[in-house]
Amino acid sequence: MTGLRHSLMILVGFLPVIAVTFAHNLSVDGEPVLVSSNFGANFYLGNHPNYDSTTAIRPGLEWDEFIQEAVVDGNLTPSAQSGYFTTKALDNILSDLPGFLGLLGKKLHLLLAGEEIKRNLDVYYFRAHSLLLKFLLWKRYLAFPSGLLIPAALLWIGLFFFTSLEQARRREKWLLLLFLISQGAAILLFFVATRYRLVMAPVVAVFAAAAVWRWVEMLRARRYLVGAFMAVAFAVLVLYSNLDRIKQRPRDEAETHFYEGLAYQEAGRTQEALASFKLATAGQPNYAMAEYNLAMALNRSGWTAQA
Repeated sequence: MTGLRHSLMILVGFLPVIAVTFAHNLSVDGEPVLVSSNFGANFYLGNHPNYDSTTAIRPGLEWDEFIQEAVVDGNLTPSAQSGYFTTKALDNILSDLPGFLGLLGKKLHLLLAGEEIKRNLDVYYFRAHSLLLKFLLWKRYLAFPSGLLIPAALLWIGLFFFTSLEQARRREKWLLLLFLISQGAAILLFFVATRYRLVMAPVVAVFAAAAVWRWVEMLRARRYLVGAFMAVAFAVLVLYSNLDRIKQRPRDEAETHFYEGLAYQEAGRTQEALASFKLATAGQPNYAMAEYNLAMALNRSGWTAQA
């Protein structure tokens, strides 16, 4: 009962935050939307049979055209549009349950990737603009740090479930593990991207450190067979986690240049913005948002005819 009471107290602590968001949504749209009306659209994008294409839809013209489908069907409010896409997603799932289970497996495979999976910004490209990221993040042979932390955390989870090494304070460990499981399940319900996975990183780091500590303990206790087994299991998990998941397409490179151009544009560095937008349009013909921003940058530079 103590655990239940403490859980309820934590829930009560979150209620004011949710209540404020609910009140804001009600005042703006006149609809009782608890947190966000994007649930249906994101649920549909992440559970579509053509997952790679639907999750490639980005904010801007693409997103507006996508939402317009619900509007054409007569769903004029954000809540109604969310309901429209939720229904479509459930129809897709129920019409092909084996395909849906296969898609969940694919998303789990992505969730356990060492590489950082972009939503719209490629962090590996933009690390060139950050001295700190150059030291803290890279992908060459293995993806650092996730390509080491995730395998180590998985190793600890294996020890927790399948050995007697993690019996002490098991209840507290379950609490952290349930947090990790719940967050992972929430991501798999939609689609996988690093910015959604990031909330799991602190607990993953704790589990990874616990696995290293346990391995050192085995060596100190001269339980070399157990230590060797852990080392081999970790090596196998590292190989798995660092398998390539994502193939770069011309669109991805063009998109990276487009967002780089936006950053330069906001910083007032028009010439660099022009160069980036030109690279984006050259790499992806008919990239409307890049063409639009290129035209604006040309116009600001005095090249109105070209714009």
